Amino acid sequence: MSERATQEADSFVLQLAFLYRELGEELSSAYDNWLIGPLQLACNECYTLALLSGTAGEASGSNFGESLNSVADKLRSAFQSMNKHITEHDKLHLSKKWGALYAANLAAKCMFKLQRMQQAEYLYRPVTNPSFPPLHEFPRSQQVTYRFYCGRLALSSGNLAAANEHLSYAAKHCHRSSKHNAQLIMRYLVPVRMSLGQLPLARLLEKHGLAEYAELSQAMREGDVRTFVRAKDTFQLQYIKIGVFLLIERLTLVVYRRLLQRLRLVLGSKHLPLPAIECAFKSSGVDFTQEEVHCIVARLVTEKLMKCQISLSSNIVLMPEHAFPPLKKKKVQVGTHS
Repeated sequence: MSERATQEADSFVLQLAFLYRELGEELSSAYDNWLIGPLQLACNECYTLALLSGTAGEASGSNFGESLNSVADKLRSAFQSMNKHITEHDKLHLSKKWGALYAANLAAKCMFKLQRMQQAEYLYRPVTNPSFPPLHEFPRSQQVTYRFYCGRLALSSGNLAAANEHLSYAAKHCHRSSKHNAQLIMRYLVPVRMSLGQLPLARLLEKHGLAEYAELSQAMREGDVRTFVRAKDTFQLQYIKIGVFLLIERLTLVVYRRLLQRLRLVLGSKHLPLPAIECAFKSSGVDFTQEEVHCIVARLVTEKLMKCQISLSSNIVLMPEHAFPPLKKKKVQVGTHS
């Protein structure tokens, strides 16, 4: 986008912002909610133009978030304005609160673009209040969008169980024709489920075009450290861009664990000699010293991925029962709020 086009986009953003303000004032004073449709359209156009303007500004060295930040603030105000109104009708679609979730979702979308996840979490808090209308009364598309962003918020705070719940709902109820949205949801849901021990089938990854997880999942099944590291390095920038790199990095421990599981099956014993473990790692593409093997096993025990006794001589003795417990749906450190 040229500098002139950027200026025109900024001008349109200002005009739409003025239209939004006028519509918002009319909606506040009106008895019914017939202006919600035009207000939503104005908000959506503001977001689209601000995104285009910001992208061009970023390319030319300008501040990317200036226009988008302004739109996010206006959408947050719109949500708060709609939400504070007392429902005048028994049916939600006749109330001014009918547009509240749409405004909140679009504001959250802006905040995620701006890496302001903590503000998005604060924005969504009123939605969980008893005074807010039940989510099932809103359009299905808005429910899916809300659950998608809640899932990403849970992921950013390390709550994998909540992330799995929200993203699974979004994936299940996403419209079958919305292939792009389904792919976007699965791009976050797949690594969450992998962390909880649910590896995706190859046909699922192929269906949604998620080649970045194909080698990872296969390596986790086989305990193939070499393949896992190669795949992780290949798609590292993509993982960082969508905010799942730390989660993928943590899966390295799960690959180590799977390798030790396979070694136990090969040896047929609960005693795992350190030389045998070193040899297993070496055959899988990594050359660890005995001290490094001790550290890896200690980390697996600390993360509750393995139960054993670590001998300072030459053996690791697995517990007779549940030596490799199921992956816990616990809170882990996978990212931080910006």
